[in-house]
Amino acid sequence: MHPSVSVEPKKPEQQSIQAPPPPPPPPPVIAKEKELSKDPHVEPKESSQDVQTKSKNLLTELSSRTTTQRSSSTDDISVSPQPHNLQRKNEALAGFFNMSLEAIQQANVFGNIEEIIRTLIPNTNDLQKKTVLEDLASRLKEYQEIIPTAEATVEAAENRRKSLLEKKTKLEEEMKQANAEWVRAKEKSALANIRWKLYKEELGL
Repeated sequence: MHPSVSVEPKKPEQQSIQAPPPPPPPPPVIAKEKELSKDPHVEPKESSQDVQTKSKNLLTELSSRTTTQRSSSTDDISVSPQPHNLQRKNEALAGFFNMSLEAIQQANVFGNIEEIIRTLIPNTNDLQKKTVLEDLASRLKEYQEIIPTAEATVEAAENRRKSLLEKKTKLEEEMKQANAEWVRAKEKSALANIRWKLYKEELGL
């Protein structure tokens, strides 16, 4: 018989088990924002704080515009002529109507008249009066051109008329003198003929 040998069962070899590698960390937010900003087709998402800031700025701008418009409207109302000022302008216009256009041209006040009319037109409720004022305003330019031209023509015509009258007076004097000489010459001729006939009678021919 063989001696008994105790055989220890072999332990299974321990295999080295390695843990799986951890997943890569997510990219930082800054990197994503940079990538988004590089893509022109992707708009960065605004934060709620940015939206509130922009809304506040927009409201401030609108409020500023409204205040400016109200201020402008107040200014327009404040510069509107008062009733007593309109009465003064009506009286001034009536005074100009008492002047001739030649006197107005000489005083160089056509601009003053136009200013008065332009002020009265929007402040006149009478439709007929407003129509007359508008027609007058359109005629002022025409009058400013007509009067100087007419005055120059009148002056030239007067000078020519004076020259012709002087010539006429001179011609009349010359005509009168020529008539007198003609009469004297006729008388001398007639006396000569009479005396000529007398000689015939005296000679008994």
